[in-house]
Amino acid sequence: MSSIFGIIDRSSGGKCNISTGEVYTRDQWTVVSDASFYKQYGDKEMVIKTLLDLWLKQGMDCVKVLYGDFAFVIHNSETGEIFCARDHFGVRPFFYTFAENRFIFGSLLNCVVSALKSKPTIRHEYLLQSLVTAKEEKHLTPFENIYRLKPGHYLHYRNNKTETHSYWQLDAEKRIILKNE
Repeated sequence: MSSIFGIIDRSSGGKCNISTGEVYTRDQWTVVSDASFYKQYGDKEMVIKTLLDLWLKQGMDCVKVLYGDFAFVIHNSETGEIFCARDHFGVRPFFYTFAENRFIFGSLLNCVVSALKSKPTIRHEYLLQSLVTAKEEKHLTPFENIYRLKPGHYLHYRNNKTETHSYWQLDAEKRIILKNE
């Protein structure tokens, strides 16, 4: 990802690690975190704590109150559950694969490819479609078993089952009003 914020472990509600992420408009989130934490740790850690609080309280619905550019991963080390989300318009890239008994992710495709022990297989259909139609499938990449999380989607992995879901669709009638300070 574009920024490594660090890891925060929480004993309540299971151990959860936020591996990486970049989120804006946190001052407008519905969960208010402890101000003493901010004084002790700083802005980046506060974003992680607030995001983790959102996830612990709202689960997968936490993405519904996030606006701006973001891509993040939350890993529950007790259950093995993985939750990932990408911003509404896909400003922040997010590539991932489940390979070699690992979940590998990054903001650059070459980072995911270089983390693999073996060379990935080329997806010839993807390359052909890209050359002939100039159309790109939003979730595919030029490599087999390496994917791109679609904009406005989240990924949930639990009990060896991976699901991706849309949490947002552009609605021309709905207005989003952000507070200005």
